[in-house]
Amino acid sequence: MSSSRVSWRSVGVALTFVFAAYLGLMPATSKAQDTIVFGTDPTYRPLAFMDENNKLVGFDIDIAHALAERMGAKAKIETMSFDGLIPALQSKRIDVEPEMAIRPQRREQVDFSTPFFSQSNTVVMAIDRTDFNPTAPEQLKGQKIGLAIGTGSDILLSKVPDLNITRYNTVPDAFRDLVLKRIDVVAIDSLTAGYQVKNLFPTQLRVSKASLSGKVEIGSAVRKGNTELLDRLNKAVEKMKADGSLDAIIKKWFGDIAY
Repeated sequence: MSSSRVSWRSVGVALTFVFAAYLGLMPATSKAQDTIVFGTDPTYRPLAFMDENNKLVGFDIDIAHALAERMGAKAKIETMSFDGLIPALQSKRIDVEPEMAIRPQRREQVDFSTPFFSQSNTVVMAIDRTDFNPTAPEQLKGQKIGLAIGTGSDILLSKVPDLNITRYNTVPDAFRDLVLKRIDVVAIDSLTAGYQVKNLFPTQLRVSKASLSGKVEIGSAVRKGNTELLDRLNKAVEKMKADGSLDAIIKKWFGDIAY
């Protein structure tokens, strides 16, 4: 009989603990999201790529871990093609895309954090084409243009009729065809263009001296309506701006490259 009383008392204590944790009266193991899933394209150097040790590295990776740390969480990285990032956010496969150009079309699909740097759209071409520096998308008419699906350049050039565009699943695919002279230019964001040419094709390709667009702000993207995560993210961005870590990561991957 006494053992029965002890058993029921133990059950009561356990239930009380669970109920209190549920109400927030006692510490719970997952009171706040402790693992945040970030999505990135692993072929978009220097945002994310595999290094010589087959380790995923890049700007996105550093930013994701730094943001998560300041949110009191751990970062988990999921890789996918760039055009799959917004659908992955919408389907809850991922929680955050660490950096994305903030454009009106994308604002209709996702919510963005406070911006933390900017870029423009430009083109890359053969190094001997020194006299071609287009300042507007319309000036690309007559060119065979390559670009990666779903990127800012894709959004920008899709608005212009009569352009000869070949869309690629990855940025390296577009650069490969440019080097092989199957296309005339690659339309791409300025920071990635500068990094790619400086580090991979310094004797073969050049970046236009002009921009196809004005500066476009960049922030992190979250699922639309996820206000709790967005608030945590914005606070993390402000912490990184204040402690200098944001500038350090930008300089690490982009250096003084700016167009």
